[in-house]
Amino acid sequence: MAKSILRRGNNFINMAGKKFAMLTAIEYDETTRKWKFLCSCGQEALISGGKVRSGHTRSCGCLGRMARLINHTSHG
Repeated sequence: MAKSILRRGNNFINMAGKKFAMLTAIEYDETTRKWKFLCSCGQEALISGGKVRSGHTRSCGCLGRMARLINHTSHG
């Protein structure tokens, strides 16, 4: 099986090169059964393809870190 193919039963979903929110699929890692994604912040992450396709995961974690930083910054 090619590294850019995700197995779902007898059907294959090729996510390589597709962009989901801030993540772009690079390749499928058969040993972990997860996809390697490149985030728009420049960091790579191994994430389940289903989580990304459903919209549950939108970044490598930088989006949550940025939101926490903004919410916990006080001015004045």
